[in-house]
Amino acid sequence: MKIKLSEILDSGLHLVTSREPNWLHNIPELFTEGEDVRITSELSFDLWISKGTGYVTVDGELLYSVLFPCSRCLSPVELKISPRVHLVLSPEVNIGVDVDCKTGTDYEAYSGEQIDLGDYMREVIVRDLPLKVLCAEQCRGLCPECGANLNETQCGCGSDWVDPRFEALKSLKV
Repeated sequence: MKIKLSEILDSGLHLVTSREPNWLHNIPELFTEGEDVRITSELSFDLWISKGTGYVTVDGELLYSVLFPCSRCLSPVELKISPRVHLVLSPEVNIGVDVDCKTGTDYEAYSGEQIDLGDYMREVIVRDLPLKVLCAEQCRGLCPECGANLNETQCGCGSDWVDPRFEALKSLKV
């Protein structure tokens, strides 16, 4: 996603583009053999780029879908993710340039007569991946003894099962 500074007019530049999921090939969280997490749609970018005196601003949003396993029952869950982008780019010589600081704004440097937004956009995508995904707030998960999905079936395992790692705690007197 390289943009020449000369392409950014005084009125700004509205950039609407998309990338295929393989554009993220260098992100191991999304492209590891046998993993259940993967991008399931194109990555759509809707960005507004404008120049100020000594800096360039990039505002907009991304839109993409990702398939995750539920953190409790491992069922597939597809999420639409739409992170906002707020970026201020300064030439390396003007790193300390004064701009109106907004909460949630990122700051980067560029050199030369073009800016490359590719690495920054990949960073935004990885940063916005959720750490924990649930298929439903009431998800009952998997039986710790037999592994049955408790949302789909009621297994015959006893509810008195104790994790063997905590067995020694039963004998403690408090």
